[in-house]
Amino acid sequence: MQGGTLVRVDPRTFRPLPRPRIELGFHGYSWSYSPDRSKLVLGGFASGLRFVDLNRFRRLGDLRENRRGGLVLAVAWPTPGRVLAVVQEPWGGGPLTLATVDPIKRTVLERQSISGRASVVRTAANRLGLFLLLAPPAGIGPTMLLFVDTRGTVRTVALDRVQAGQVSGRPSATGRVIRWWVPDLTLDLTGRRAFVVGGTAPVAEIDLRTMRVAYHELREPISLLGRLRKWLEPAAQAKGETEGPVRYARWLGGGRLAVSGFDARGETPSRARGLKLIDTRTWAVRTLDQKAGDLVWTQGLLLAYGCCYRTGDESLGLTAYDPTGRTLWRLFERRPIHAVQVSRGRAYVRLEGTWRPRGPLVGVVDLRRGKVLQTVRTPWTQLLLPREASMAEKEG
Repeated sequence: MQGGTLVRVDPRTFRPLPRPRIELGFHGYSWSYSPDRSKLVLGGFASGLRFVDLNRFRRLGDLRENRRGGLVLAVAWPTPGRVLAVVQEPWGGGPLTLATVDPIKRTVLERQSISGRASVVRTAANRLGLFLLLAPPAGIGPTMLLFVDTRGTVRTVALDRVQAGQVSGRPSATGRVIRWWVPDLTLDLTGRRAFVVGGTAPVAEIDLRTMRVAYHELREPISLLGRLRKWLEPAAQAKGETEGPVRYARWLGGGRLAVSGFDARGETPSRARGLKLIDTRTWAVRTLDQKAGDLVWTQGLLLAYGCCYRTGDESLGLTAYDPTGRTLWRLFERRPIHAVQVSRGRAYVRLEGTWRPRGPLVGVVDLRRGKVLQTVRTPWTQLLLPREASMAEKEG
């Protein structure tokens, strides 16, 4: 998808192919593939759904979910005859509505209110349905996990010990300062457990059959200097105008979670929090990379990277690990990585900022060999990966 247009991309160069093209308008904020991967549904602003035939690469038709506007925050196509769409009206902190849609006739079968005013922090999908992590509509407070199964049945559970949300601060010379807390949500291999990982909170483990929650404190051996730093950091956080623990979590299989992220404080660059491997059988933690701020899990490879953090964090590059944390290869050493996307055994690595006349420099990487095939200058295009497939990649 590029500039509201659906295109195919040359896998060798990451360059958009000139034809065919489908104009998306305001669609593309959320998407899901049909179970046989032959069709695509895209949700967006004005509560719209657009259906696309991928074999013929043509638009099938649209559905206006309601006439009051809003945003389709999440969409799933779990069975051939049913699409689930979560709409927020109005967009930004309003109530949430679930629409069950017939994708063949493109009509709404049922509409129900599933939550009052809330902020949607994260979404996930698998064969069981849709998962949403909710925060208060304003401010930072306890979260809630909302699960919609394939029949449209809604279940929720409060996560009192995991905080999320955002608040606006005082105006500053560079704009309005915002504090935000963004935990992440990931599912295990069977889809029977969900994990929510925040900044300083314990990891929340949710049994999706019973919706019971267990909280787990993490254990990581640290040095005396590390203990001293842990004591000093809260005071430093209090002085900053923003404090933004943003976390990313992936289930690797074999009882392992990978977690990365960064903290944004004040008007200084963010601080990378590294890449950590969590053993969910003992809740012991091992740090694999202290400078990473983001991760990708694909085809049994864990990729760690990061960009533009505080002084001393610049030497990042792209590192690949196996699920046990063993280093496999490193590329682009001492270079900041702005973004990574993966598809069909290749990684597309953005080595520069987006705003370049001919697009940023992008490295095309063979993931299995750990080899750079080529670097090209091309527009950075968002790949619409299957949600279910990306969840399977997270789960190994």
